[in-house]
Amino acid sequence: MGLSLWSNPAANPLLMLAFQVGMFAFWATVATAPRVFLDPREPSRRARRRIVRFSVPYFAVVYIAAFSVPTRLRFATLVPLIVAGYSVVAGLLLRSVVDLAADPDLTSPADAKDGRT
Repeated sequence: MGLSLWSNPAANPLLMLAFQVGMFAFWATVATAPRVFLDPREPSRRARRRIVRFSVPYFAVVYIAAFSVPTRLRFATLVPLIVAGYSVVAGLLLRSVVDLAADPDLTSPADAKDGRT
């Protein structure tokens, strides 16, 4: 896609930064979401609920937007929406990590029994 920082020195740096943030958020979500969704502890359970409650309606709106704009405007419409969506999900995952780190009484996921800590 030519979105690396060095691919086009004449590109708008703010636009390139937005694309880089979006790619980071996407890959951070791909890397960490499975761990959060498999973790039976309460902070992860809360994170799962937040992520699903955000993602389902948000991406429904994104798909509606995709089908309601003319074809020539889809890229310009969808990319910022997807960047924003994955950034929010990455933030929710980060909040889950902070919640887990803040409570020293939580056991490791391997020690959790029946979803209780």
